[in-house]
Amino acid sequence: MSEIKIGDYVIMNDTDKPCTRLIAVVTQIDAEKERVNARYICERVNMREPYGRLGGVTLVGDFGIEMTFNGDTVSTEQVRPSVATYRDGKPREWQPSGENPEQKLFRGKKKAAIGT
Repeated sequence: MSEIKIGDYVIMNDTDKPCTRLIAVVTQIDAEKERVNARYICERVNMREPYGRLGGVTLVGDFGIEMTFNGDTVSTEQVRPSVATYRDGKPREWQPSGENPEQKLFRGKKKAAIGT
């Protein structure tokens, strides 16, 4: 398993489908509690800030995926075989089936300036 750091792009746990829509960026790591906090980067996700167990988080790169950011979208392409595994050691593949590999990024709501 690769070391997870703040700012890494990950799939949060074994139950999240490894696909573009469920990519999250790591925002906090509590090594003592073995907990990772993150924020999903795509717009089409109901839960905005997931958390997971440190040992269950997988780097997007471990799936052989390259990410490309273009304005307000992100797209993914598998450029090498996946080396990702489930906790039990079984191989884990990227699963883009039926999904557009280009997804709109979540930008949050912009706050109006005071007095406008």
